[in-house]
Amino acid sequence: MASKASGQGSSRGSGSAKKKATKKKTTTKKAAPRKQAGAAKKKAATAAAATKTAPDWDAVRLVYVNTALSYAKVAEQFDLSESAVEKRGERDGWAEQRRNLSEEVGQKAQEAITEQRVKDLEEFNANDLRVAKALRAQVAGAIQAVQDGKRKLSAQDVRALAGAAEVAQRMGRLALGANTDSHTHTGKDGTPLPAPQQVTFYIPDNGRGDNEGA
Repeated sequence: MASKASGQGSSRGSGSAKKKATKKKTTTKKAAPRKQAGAAKKKAATAAAATKTAPDWDAVRLVYVNTALSYAKVAEQFDLSESAVEKRGERDGWAEQRRNLSEEVGQKAQEAITEQRVKDLEEFNANDLRVAKALRAQVAGAIQAVQDGKRKLSAQDVRALAGAAEVAQRMGRLALGANTDSHTHTGKDGTPLPAPQQVTFYIPDNGRGDNEGA
């Protein structure tokens, strides 16, 4: 009887040990997926944090350098702290880049304005020169007509021609960039030209013929 009881006790002990081993194994299997899921979640959070703390500094710099916005306004646009943007800007010299760009843009704008003004002045002078030549041609034609005896001029006509000749001369000299205060006519090489030939006009005065030099 004692031997039989001992055998039954050994059997019950063995069965209990097997149940405990099986339960421990099952618990270990359930814990493994949970641990892996936690690790994956932590890794994803770390990656997201890394992405959030690495802004596109090139884009931030371009906005600051190409505008007149303050560090605070730029930081607001990119959802960053003002101190972080200011620190980065001071480190990379954004303020100096902005000044250099502003000077470059201003210089190019001034060059464009100057170039346009030069073109306008050239066109204006060319038109003035054409008018001056046409006016001188009219004066020369009137003088030639007097010399050929085809036309007689009154005192008023002479004064008008003299004024027209002076205006034509001033316009022409201005258009060519010459000094209008000088009464000396010069050629292309700058040497003085001979004085023009004096022309005598016939001016009728109440039926009396008088000669007046002009």
